[in-house]
Amino acid sequence: MVSLRLGSTGGTIIFEEPGIYKVTLTVEDDCGDSDTASQPQGAFKNLTVSSKTIKTLDDILKKPSWRQNAQKFLVNISDVQYPEFNNPQKAAVIYSRLLSNGIYFNVLGTGTNRSQAQSIIV
Repeated sequence: MVSLRLGSTGGTIIFEEPGIYKVTLTVEDDCGDSDTASQPQGAFKNLTVSSKTIKTLDDILKKPSWRQNAQKFLVNISDVQYPEFNNPQKAAVIYSRLLSNGIYFNVLGTGTNRSQAQSIIV
């Protein structure tokens, strides 16, 4: 049974299945300030939130599908530490695949994983 929690605070809407995932949507005005009145008639239609098995970076890089002559980017969006970089075997696979395939590694994260992400990129 799924126990979905829906809540809102100011200009933020939160969808959450406790312990599984949390999605936060923030409505901002043109100045970047949260503002619930910026779209008073706004509504979400056919919004789907789903939870799937997460693949680690080393799994993704084992069998990538690239077009010929493509610029290769791996963009990771995460707000947690990357556990695969704490495993020397997995880290070695990631580094070797990034380098041998000329893949640009980009990270969108938070302060939680900032230092780890910077050590990977540098």
